[in-house]
Amino acid sequence: MQVAIPQRSPVRVSSTDWLKLVGIAAFLIDHIGLFFIVDDEWWRVLGRVAAPIFFFLIGFARSRNVPVSWIVWGVILTGIDWWLDGDFTLNILLNFAFIRLALRFLDKAGPNPSAWLLATISFFSIVMLPFADFVFEYGAQGWLWALFGFTQRLWRDGQTQYEKLRFAFAFVAAFAYAFVEIEWHDFEGLAAVACGVAVLCLTLVLLSFNRAVSTWQPLALLAPAIVWLSHYSLEIYAISLFLMQDIFDVLQ
Repeated sequence: MQVAIPQRSPVRVSSTDWLKLVGIAAFLIDHIGLFFIVDDEWWRVLGRVAAPIFFFLIGFARSRNVPVSWIVWGVILTGIDWWLDGDFTLNILLNFAFIRLALRFLDKAGPNPSAWLLATISFFSIVMLPFADFVFEYGAQGWLWALFGFTQRLWRDGQTQYEKLRFAFAFVAAFAYAFVEIEWHDFEGLAAVACGVAVLCLTLVLLSFNRAVSTWQPLALLAPAIVWLSHYSLEIYAISLFLMQDIFDVLQ
């Protein structure tokens, strides 16, 4: 008698996996330019799309758990920056954790938070733009992207009253982010235009985003690797940044 051997379902890549893969490529390009390229302007321009992707996904997600690895690596990377440069701005991973905790309180407003409440949070984030960067990496810019992701998910859940609101938050997040990043990195001329265009194109992609199995699948051999990279994207960010900072410090 033949015994049927259960077949494992093939690994399927989701839209989130592809988006995170773009984010990984962007932050690796950004950090290579930061640490190892003398004329790094265009590397930094390409890297500007990384942070919005992850802040957006933090807002879009239903999970409110804060992984311990975010806290541990966030503290380590913050400490390294303080030790090497005297900069005590809290690492982006701690900003992610802060947003996750803040979203818990927003959830208490009910499954359909009012437009006025969300608009008030957005207004507060805009007011905090000049100050929050001194506390958190990407400061209130990240909060605006997360708020955009939050309303995008509500709309995708079928709550049509958020359709126009998500467009408003997308515009506010993109404009604020492009303005601050262009000023912060001293982008001029074509580099400034390219940064604005990159942020605009990313915003249009995110406005069409929905978490689902992707209609376009890679080769079966590559799918598990892509899903693995997606799952550990923030750990990859932390470890790669840690190693690059160490290598850069040795080379100096």
